[in-house]
Amino acid sequence: MASALIVCPTYREFVLRFGGARLYRTRRCGFRSYHINVYAAPLQVDYKGERLLHFAKVEESLAYFRHQDVSCAEPSVYSWKHGLGLRRAACSFSRWLRRECLRARSSYKSGEWRSILAGSPPFTS
Repeated sequence: MASALIVCPTYREFVLRFGGARLYRTRRCGFRSYHINVYAAPLQVDYKGERLLHFAKVEESLAYFRHQDVSCAEPSVYSWKHGLGLRRAACSFSRWLRRECLRARSSYKSGEWRSILAGSPPFTS
């Protein structure tokens, strides 16, 4: 479990700075949800005999590092989606996160995004 934190520098940097993070809140079927959920510590799972480190959930897909790749300077990210199986999603955590953030941001209408950037009004007495 700790091997991904020790070896993957961009994932480690993200987790040390933000911890587990839920990004881009949305509503699905009336429930509050998030487009991106990055876990503070990856979970080791077995997929068809292969050891994977599950570190995030993005809408209907799950994100993994291959355990065999964590000794690389920057391991690739793999995505699993029902019906499609496991596929390479990005060459690094930082590229994967950047792409998923752009995808999540594009789901907001321009007026919604402007109100997010403006923030909440200050409290008044």
